Amino acid sequence: MIRSLLAVAASAVAAALAVTAPASAAPLIPQPVGPTENPPSPAVCLRPTTRPDIAKIMLTPEQESQQTWPEGRLRYPDIWRYSQGAGVVVAVVDSGVDAHHEQLTGRVRAGYDVTAGSAVTVGADTDCRAHGTAVAGIIAARPVAGRAFAGMAPAATILPIRQTWGVDGRGQISPGSTANLIRAINLAVAAGAPIVNVSVVVDARVLPAAERAQLVAAVRNAAAHDVLIVAASDNRAEGGGQQDAATPYPAALASQYDNVIAVGGMDHTGAIDQATTTRDFVSVVAPDTGMPCPMPGGGLVQCRGTSFATPFVSGLAAVLLARDRRLTAAQLKRRIELTADHPPTELPDTVGGYGYGAINPIAALTELLPAVPSAASAAPGNGPLPAPHGSDRRSRVIAFGAAGGATVLVLGVVLGAAVVPRGRRRRWAPGG
Repeated sequence: MIRSLLAVAASAVAAALAVTAPASAAPLIPQPVGPTENPPSPAVCLRPTTRPDIAKIMLTPEQESQQTWPEGRLRYPDIWRYSQGAGVVVAVVDSGVDAHHEQLTGRVRAGYDVTAGSAVTVGADTDCRAHGTAVAGIIAARPVAGRAFAGMAPAATILPIRQTWGVDGRGQISPGSTANLIRAINLAVAAGAPIVNVSVVVDARVLPAAERAQLVAAVRNAAAHDVLIVAASDNRAEGGGQQDAATPYPAALASQYDNVIAVGGMDHTGAIDQATTTRDFVSVVAPDTGMPCPMPGGGLVQCRGTSFATPFVSGLAAVLLARDRRLTAAQLKRRIELTADHPPTELPDTVGGYGYGAINPIAALTELLPAVPSAASAAPGNGPLPAPHGSDRRSRVIAFGAAGGATVLVLGVVLGAAVVPRGRRRRWAPGG
């Protein structure tokens, strides 16, 4: 049952935000107010217990026990020798997070909800849409017996901030609003989260000038508070068409701001996933196909899209920050970029969509970096490293292969495709 939300007066929230802001940081900008969303009936939520279509796509125990390629490529056991993200808070701006999922218990704070008009309410630790729970699990799901799946930073803490319930009272996809996204990012910053995962995009081309300026101001506010925003770079349109004309914020701001990292998606061959957009602002790529994601109410499904590539990078930022608390947002971004498995092109790759390449957590945790960032200095540093993807010390260059594959990626269909047409009409879309 969705627990009662505790109303917090706007003045009290404003005071709390002011207290958490460092004295040297820019003040919070005036907050826009989006339309009110009412909590949906539990009967319409995407849960296997209430939705037969969801129950059909849940992974079986045998499937859950099999390691998938993202965990194998990224080498989680080796990552955890260095860091598990302990003590780091990652804000997940999304549809809420199911704090009672068996792999997220003890990892999720109560969080905040900005869907009730001008009010901010306490409590985003439930999830009707499933999108936020999937994202949070890729970041911080703890290992459990019988399952190969876990988050990259299983000791990190998730701060859920609901910017949309995701499903209205009739079971239809409810995409949220740009105003709520702006408020959620600012609230995450004010709450003290050093990393903010935004698996949501808005097309800046069609935003009113005031909203576009407010979203940019939210990114600047995060920069002033030394907060890293990890943003999904968007997917191709339905039918495989390229979203070349779209300007997906906040990801597209990565080329202008050192505290924004834009994430694209790749498949198991190292090729750019056919479903991901290839744009010049992409910072790095991460797995976005063939990985399990937790569902509200328990269990796992497979998911696809840059929404789910993005939390791999948020998880990497969390383990890096836990290992060295002195790292700034800009330093986290630089380390993730320069230690990536680089494509054989000039860096960053602004044509093929790789940016600096595929994330390499072991290299990010262990390499010494050049003192001055530049395209020429983007080669691996001079520190001794374990081989990043196997026992051989081969060059860390992405292996290119045929994109695609026959994997059935059901969460992308259930949670992604249905929302895109309706969401884009309202200037909003899930990142994946």
